[in-house]
Amino acid sequence: MSVSIKNLRVSLGGRPVLNDLTLAFPAGQVTGLIGPNGCGKTTLLRAIAGLQAAEGGQVTWQQQPVAAMRPGQRARQIAILPQSAQVPDHMTVAELAARGRTPHLRPFRPLSGRDKQAVQQAMRSVGIEDLAARPVSALSGGQRQRAWIAMVLAQDTPLVLLDEPTTFLDLPHQIDILRLVADLSRTHGKTIIAVLHDLNLAARFCGHLAALRAGTLITAGPPAQVVTEETIRRMFGIPCQIQSDRRYNTPVVLPA
Repeated sequence: MSVSIKNLRVSLGGRPVLNDLTLAFPAGQVTGLIGPNGCGKTTLLRAIAGLQAAEGGQVTWQQQPVAAMRPGQRARQIAILPQSAQVPDHMTVAELAARGRTPHLRPFRPLSGRDKQAVQQAMRSVGIEDLAARPVSALSGGQRQRAWIAMVLAQDTPLVLLDEPTTFLDLPHQIDILRLVADLSRTHGKTIIAVLHDLNLAARFCGHLAALRAGTLITAGPPAQVVTEETIRRMFGIPCQIQSDRRYNTPVVLPA
């Protein structure tokens, strides 16, 4: 396991959000964090990135405590794409992607040839190389998400954290982005942890799922083991039926 969480406790504004949480994430796979709003998914992602202090417990990445890593070292190991990321007006796709190289730059030095090559490769990987000169603000929702993911790729970290990467996208663009995420893990060997709300898409595109409720872990494992009637009832308090999608051999949730 590449990311390990042990007895993690986090409070926000005096309210407990993560309660003695212990779980692990497999290396080189896409893990989906699922659960109701307010269950601690975003807080957990921020704790893994070293952006959220813990009251107790520990987060380790490749057996090294994240809290002990220097900011520059952490930025070269862990990339995070937050919800509703904002970009300055008139910034182009290429300029946004180039921001991913910041942890690798020497002080007061411009992008090197290697940096520029990483930016070009990142844009090529997500299929937006022809949009390099376009302002990000002029892109469609799906294109904009690809631009942000290009920035994350240009950062060239082995661990990538995505907080609701399909929010505000229509269904075709959601599928497009999740296909891209799955391909990045498969072809680049990256460990990816993504907060997702659509259970059926999470089951289809993630090799591993972790189900949370009220800051505690309900269960974790392959989709077929996690997406069950009992887990859905415990997460959301509603009955459902689980069917199998024969095309992808993944579970499908049908609310009762």
